[in-house]
Amino acid sequence: KHSLSPTQIYTMKNNRFAPVLALAVFAASFIFFTGCQVDPVQIGQLGVGKQIADDRGPVIPTPACECLNSRYASEALSAEETAALLFAREEAKMARDISLLLSERWGTQIFRNLYAAEQSNFEMLGCLTDKYRLHDPAFATPGVFSNEILQSMYNNLAGQGLNSHSDALRVSALVQEFGLYDLTNRGKQADNADIRVVFGSIMLDTRNNLRDISTVMNGAGISYVTSYINAGLYQSIVNSGHEVNPGVCPGN
Repeated sequence: KHSLSPTQIYTMKNNRFAPVLALAVFAASFIFFTGCQVDPVQIGQLGVGKQIADDRGPVIPTPACECLNSRYASEALSAEETAALLFAREEAKMARDISLLLSERWGTQIFRNLYAAEQSNFEMLGCLTDKYRLHDPAFATPGVFSNEILQSMYNNLAGQGLNSHSDALRVSALVQEFGLYDLTNRGKQADNADIRVVFGSIMLDTRNNLRDISTVMNGAGISYVTSYINAGLYQSIVNSGHEVNPGVCPGN
């Protein structure tokens, strides 16, 4: 288990380069990572997750993209906003692909639900990359990423999640933690209303995902130690009720 120290967490929360530092710490921890790695081609070969992927169809309906285009102005993107949006797109893909792989391996409902949630987030971020005519960094092939750090995270975390159902749940919680931490920091650098509302919607869903994972872990007596958010924040999230997501365009 590789957790950030209180000093590292404090420094990251108060440093404008927090997302970069967080990724650097995570990447460095892989040098000592003991879990196995997973070959990207493994995803989709067990059948269950592939069935989900093939049969679901588009998760975000076209009106959601239309709403983001019509209700929110297309303001110029800063370099920080562009980087945040592109990273978030691939980060959502990583979370989705891990959930797909774990649903194939373990066949339990929690991973199917996580897959559906992350697919929705991935599609919604795709609406924004299309809106701003950005080159989409997300490869179509599951388990393959443009960002080298996300590729390393996928290989290592997916590999660990294949070890046992308990490890799979811990990996899923860590992925949600990482997403929440990263979007919280990158969201501070965004002032475009459409990016802020999409990031806010994803973070709300992520908190709900953590609640669901925690419920399953608690029911199975599985221990968990946070890595990216402090323990107090984690407990305040998982011990509170589910939040209702109004969506990116309330009233539609």
